[in-house]
Amino acid sequence: MEDDLVKDWEKLRLTEDEGVVLGGEYIETVTEDTKAQLNLTLMGKLWTVKPYNLEAMKRTLMNVWRLKEKFAVRVVETNLFAFQFFCEEDKARVLEGRPWFFDEKLLLLQEVYGEEQPSEICFKNTPMWVRLMDVPLNKRSISVMYDIGEFIELDESDPLGWSESMRIKVLVDINKPLRRGLFLATDQNSSRWIDVKYERLADFCFFCGRLDHTEKECQHKEQAKGSEPMMVYQYGPWLRASPKKKTRIDMAEREFERAWIEKLRQSAGSKKAPSYNDPNVIKLGPVGAARKLVFSPTMAHHKPDIPKSPVRKREAELRVVKGEGSMNFVLRTMGKAEREDREFGAVGEAGQGKEDSMGEGKK
Repeated sequence: MEDDLVKDWEKLRLTEDEGVVLGGEYIETVTEDTKAQLNLTLMGKLWTVKPYNLEAMKRTLMNVWRLKEKFAVRVVETNLFAFQFFCEEDKARVLEGRPWFFDEKLLLLQEVYGEEQPSEICFKNTPMWVRLMDVPLNKRSISVMYDIGEFIELDESDPLGWSESMRIKVLVDINKPLRRGLFLATDQNSSRWIDVKYERLADFCFFCGRLDHTEKECQHKEQAKGSEPMMVYQYGPWLRASPKKKTRIDMAEREFERAWIEKLRQSAGSKKAPSYNDPNVIKLGPVGAARKLVFSPTMAHHKPDIPKSPVRKREAELRVVKGEGSMNFVLRTMGKAEREDREFGAVGEAGQGKEDSMGEGKK
């Protein structure tokens, strides 16, 4: 069917006038008043298959929003509306208070930039406050909540986190079935199932869990009639949670608890340096003892081979010589040159004495 439609549209031929691009010279000249008007505009879509009366919706929203100024609303397409606000404060209040409902139907709101065509505007998600039920006590922290998905903020009205449930604001994908719960890891090999409940949840389908219709208009239910022997409703009103009630609390106590929790976070983030007596630190002994360990024979196999320097001869040494002017022998320090001269002289005297004795023998 889709292929046939594509082939039919390929046969379309534009005339010469239809092929001309208009307004090209004005692309970069969007006026400031147009920008200001778009800045105070929200596009809204009533997430239902049924059409609704515009004036009835406007009266209801005017009572619910309680804005500083009035607002205007126009029908762009079926269940697609343009909301014009007249001050930034009112627009911010409406966006912050999402989700909104009219006649138990979800009203989606989002900002626009101006280039969109009404047929191109796509609504994907809506922020909602949800409750995580029966969360393990050691998992009630904001770091764990970031892993859930499109996380926005955590309700920290109770800094200690010991309430019945954890209350967080997330972006809910409106094109998927509602999430009934999640598995939360408690250690490497186990996890716990956590039920999810939604605040201010209006009509939705108890059969497929989607937000844009009820079971009466559910096409998935009609398809399951012929294939399933018994109808199973996977969803129900138990997914709803009542909005948070404002209670009187002691603000001084809450501030004390919040400051205490912040102190714990800071102390956990800064690691304390271990002391000398910590069994996990390395303690070095005297440097001299370390040198003995390094150069001892038992550690020789751990040392690299170091080439040995050649042995140098002593330049001076002690010799027993006959004292000058006496017959006594004394110890004297003799240098190399002096030692060689004395040795040479001694050899000469010995040779001369031998020659003299030989001469006397001949006579």
